[in-house]
Amino acid sequence: MFSLLRSTAALLLLGVAACASQLPSERPLGIGPLARMRPPAEPSGPPVTMPGAAAPTMIETDDDDDGDGDDTREKLGSGSGSATEAPDAGIASTKDAGAAPAPSTPSSAPATGTVDFVGNYAGLDVSVYRVDGTQIREEKDPKALMSVKKNGSRLAVVIVASNTGDPLCTLNGDQKGDTVTLASGQQCPEPRNPFLGANVASGSAKLQGTKLTVDITFEANIDFEGEQHKGSVEYHFEGTRR
Repeated sequence: MFSLLRSTAALLLLGVAACASQLPSERPLGIGPLARMRPPAEPSGPPVTMPGAAAPTMIETDDDDDGDGDDTREKLGSGSGSATEAPDAGIASTKDAGAAPAPSTPSSAPATGTVDFVGNYAGLDVSVYRVDGTQIREEKDPKALMSVKKNGSRLAVVIVASNTGDPLCTLNGDQKGDTVTLASGQQCPEPRNPFLGANVASGSAKLQGTKLTVDITFEANIDFEGEQHKGSVEYHFEGTRR
């Protein structure tokens, strides 16, 4: 019995000595599978995406691979760059906007002589005689004739007798576009004119297409009730080119 106890005690002492002689291993144990399977940290809230920017790309990286970090930054940087290059849908590009059209330049007045007045016209004329502003007589000719001729750099408006074709009154004027302005102060040179001794106060001729309109106001001495009175004669002609 005593010998059995001594044998058991000797074995225990040998085991303790063996354990005391072993030193701890200097080799790292490494990362176990449970450490690699750690769940990622919970995000504090939903990802924030700027308007018009592309969603960031999620890339898994290993903690012990230093080269992947630079690659990840390059990929994320390229993604943000593409979002920056995308044009904003709410802002129109200044390159696409065409230059504002220049304001239209108003057309200049027709040059002198662009409308051809020269020709013969037939129509109706009316002569109204007034004394002290009161109409005393009116004469109409439904077969009135008018002629417009070239007189150097000016135009000559000629009232023609409808029964004989002879000129009754020739007045000179300057043309501007479709209008001829008769010079004031001139008299009809014809000896048989119906406005004998009258001076032109104002006068004009206007041509629209083939229609000619002439208005002349004369200042004249008018015989009324056997007496001479200062008065006026208002002449109006409307006719078409023959």
